[in-house]
Parts: sequence; structure tokens; C-alpha cells
Amino acid sequence: MINGLMGTFTYAEEGILSPGHPAVVTSAAFKVNQGILPTGLLLARSTTGLVPYAETADHVLGAGGAAATEVSNEVIGAGDGTAKVFQGVLAHGNIEPGSVSMSVTVGAAPVAIASDASGRLSGTGILGHVDHAAGYWFLSLGTAADNATNLTASYAHTAPARSFTGTMPNAPIERGSVSVSDGVESFSDQGDGRLAGSAGGYGSYEEESGHIEVTFAVAPLPDADVLASARNRVCAVLESKVDTSKDTSGNVVKHGAVRCGGLKVGTTSPSTPSEEVQRKLEEIGIYAV
Repeated sequence: MINGLMGTFTYAEEGILSPGHPAVVTSAAFKVNQGILPTGLLLARSTTGLVPYAETADHVLGAGGAAATEVSNEVIGAGDGTAKVFQGVLAHGNIEPGSVSMSVTVGAAPVAIASDASGRLSGTGILGHVDHAAGYWFLSLGTAADNATNLTASYAHTAPARSFTGTMPNAPIERGSVSVSDGVESFSDQGDGRLAGSAGGYGSYEEESGHIEVTFAVAPLPDADVLASARNRVCAVLESKVDTSKDTSGNVVKHGAVRCGGLKVGTTSPSTPSEEVQRKLEEIGIYAV
């Protein structure tokens, strides 16, 4: 028998563990068929196992509806020369806020009455209110409407939705990472579960479920997508690479010191975690050194 050296092969994968604070390494289940996940990859939970820490962008919460239907010069009352108070119900409910305008004749001259988003009706010497949902209205004039003249109203009804809800597919989501936009108004994450719209809209979200609710100041344009983005929540660092086409579990660092230079965000074009992301790691007890 002849023994001979046929050649050498060297394989080295640089570890992610760092001297210092002892690391806690445990086995964890991974979502299958994600390809090969590299050592040092930041991980997040999902309902089907661990996945890469990443942002889910442009998730559709809904779309703007058709424009509201316009009504012009609906006759809603008649003057008799003495009446100053009028009330009634418009022919349509679900009125677009701020769209109501009325006209009454006083002293042979038309007097314009306008509404605001809260339903308040006002004009010269005039007070009133309109209920946008039911269409009920009330009006008090400073001077009686002329005899044999009509009180008219114009408005838009069946207004498109201003409120939208949905659930991010990458829950649980990371506090401070949520954004929503219809291309006109943008909502920013206030860091406490609240979303603030750039035009006065408001909203909220739940980290664990990924549920988002927003109400725009003005209804999105017809067919405009309402898009939400959010990062999932980092929970661990991969201690050694895992081929998820073959393995359903692998070793992860849940606590302790790791090499900063070995950390990776994303799998397609891995990047070094930002200082903000490193702070997120510190919040769960993983320290990049």
C-alpha cells in the first residue's frame, strides 16, 4: 500500500462570538427554504420560524375609492318673511366633511353659508350645524329669510374612505420603524405605538400583531394605494450558517458579546448594522464589540 499526499483543502469560517461577556447560544427553529443563511446574520421571529431581520416595504393596506357624488342646489326649506330657524335632513347621508354650502335670501340678496370639517355652519349673522353621517342640519339666521324664497344646499356625499386598517406580514414589528403613505400624506412613527400624519391624520399600530390603523386628513385619491412599511423585530444573531433547504434548526446567539465586523443585515446584499440597529441589539442583551 502506498500512502501519499494528494493535496490539501482548508476551510475556515470566522466565528461571530467575541471574547468578553459570555455568549448564550441556543438552538432555534428556522423558516424552511430560505436558502443558506450566513454566520452573523441578524434574525427575527415569524410565525413559521426565524427569518432574516429586514424591512417589509410597500405593503398595501388599501386603495382610495371613487370620488364623492356632488349634489347642487337641493331645496331644503322656504322662507316666509318671519322664520329665522330652520332644520331638516338632507336627501343623502355620509357627507364629505367640509363640503356643505347653503344659500338663503335675506333682504333680496343671497347669503352664503359654509361648513367646516367638524360640521359647523356659519355665515354673516348665521349659526348652524350639519351631521355628516345622518345628514341632519340646523340653521339659525340673524334676520328672517325673505318670503317665498328657497333655502338650498350643495354638498358631496358617499365620500371615499379616510380610514384604513391592515396587518403587516412580518409581525412582530419593530417600534419606531413604521411608516404609511398614500403619496400625499405620510405618517411617521412616534416610537410609542402612535402614527402622526403630515397633514393632520392620525393612526396607531400594535408591535406583536403588526396591526396598523390610520385615518387620513383627506381621503386618498381614487385608486391611490395606501402603503405601509415596517421592520420586523431583531431577536438573535446566527452563530453558524444554516442551509434552510436541509436543516430546520440552527444555533443562535441570544445574549452576550459578538464581533461587530461579523454582523450582517440581509442576505442578498448583506450590510453592516447601523448604530441604531446595534442599539436595538443592546436592548435585547447582544453587544457588538
